[in-house]
Amino acid sequence: NKMDLLDNDKDERARDRLREIIRQCNPTAQIIDSSFGRVNPRRLLGTGLFDMTTAEQHPDWLREARMGEHMPETVEYGISSMTFQSRRPFHVERFEELTAIMETRAELVKDPKEQKESYLEDALEEEEEEEEEEKNGEDDRNSTEQSQESSSVSDAGRRAALCVIRSKGLVWLGSQQSHWQQGLASLAGRKFLISFAGPWEAAISGNITPTVADDATVERGVTLAQWQKPWGDRRTELVVIGQNMDHTAMRAALEACVLTDEEMEKYTELFLKAQPLDTLQEIGAVDDDLAKRIKRYEIEILAPKRKKTQVLQVAPKSTDAVSAHSCIAVFQSSDETKDTPGLQCDTVAQFRIERYLKYAHLIPELASGLVKEFQLPVDNVDVQTALLTEQVSGDALSMTIANLDAGDRVELEWLQIRVEYE
Repeated sequence: NKMDLLDNDKDERARDRLREIIRQCNPTAQIIDSSFGRVNPRRLLGTGLFDMTTAEQHPDWLREARMGEHMPETVEYGISSMTFQSRRPFHVERFEELTAIMETRAELVKDPKEQKESYLEDALEEEEEEEEEEKNGEDDRNSTEQSQESSSVSDAGRRAALCVIRSKGLVWLGSQQSHWQQGLASLAGRKFLISFAGPWEAAISGNITPTVADDATVERGVTLAQWQKPWGDRRTELVVIGQNMDHTAMRAALEACVLTDEEMEKYTELFLKAQPLDTLQEIGAVDDDLAKRIKRYEIEILAPKRKKTQVLQVAPKSTDAVSAHSCIAVFQSSDETKDTPGLQCDTVAQFRIERYLKYAHLIPELASGLVKEFQLPVDNVDVQTALLTEQVSGDALSMTIANLDAGDRVELEWLQIRVEYE
């Protein structure tokens, strides 16, 4: 595949060399050039190329079934994994030091039992030589203290980290950005990266504990089991895969990266009651781009959640679809109400959702999720529709509702919309 990357005369030799390498893997197989994975199915299906008699003559034919010689890769290469979980954030510098050691290991050792010791010894010798050179070159007290501070990982932790070949998961760091956004960690090859994705649910809700009926948080993947006061769903869940890795030592090395009691007190003092703009003003040293994003978060995410559902009085300046719903529902009744928050009307049509046909959350931070009940303000439903669709107001929707009897099944489609006024 991707032969379009070798499409000129200069690359013809590279094409031929590639084909020769592939032929060495299977001399009798047909080689098909393709680009973007496009291959005529006729060249793959019903070709009649497989011959059982020829296959049975191969020395490795059913070797594992006949002789029981199969050895799982986890045993052959000594592969194992562990999951580290924590309800405290990582100290940024200590975690970076540990992950830097993980980055030095990028490949499997074919015979780990024979080569493990020499591999680790070579790596540790190199580190010890570097430390010795640093120590010999340091003559003042400050340099000595820096050297001591840089050795936060124990020898057992270093050995365990050198055995890591892959890591991936959710991380919470003791930093401003990580307090608001989920950190997605990934070690692949010799690079450990942390990218920041969507906000923590606690950052959206203001650390308010979600309830079982809170469909929005369930839709975003947050459950009560993941919620722990006072930090909500902020947590670390990191999977570490290694070769002949000492799980106990690796877990201890990660635990040493977590904030201490004293550090956690400082973190709590700074962040527990902070809103994005509060933190921005206290710390000060924030670039313009981050300031704009935090301000936008305050306006576009927090403000609409505080106002809840609104009844439009005039046509909005602009609208954004937050979520789209399509479902089969059962009409319950049209009841008079005075206590429904956000619905400024006398009569509300009640529908019970029986099953969903389609659902899309376009702005996950605001989406209502898969609600179980749907309420429609009958008194102003026609006016609302006209304002949003820029059409002349009629009575089609309210008349339809008026003709429904309790127990009638209907197909409902609606949009949850965020509006902007002048």
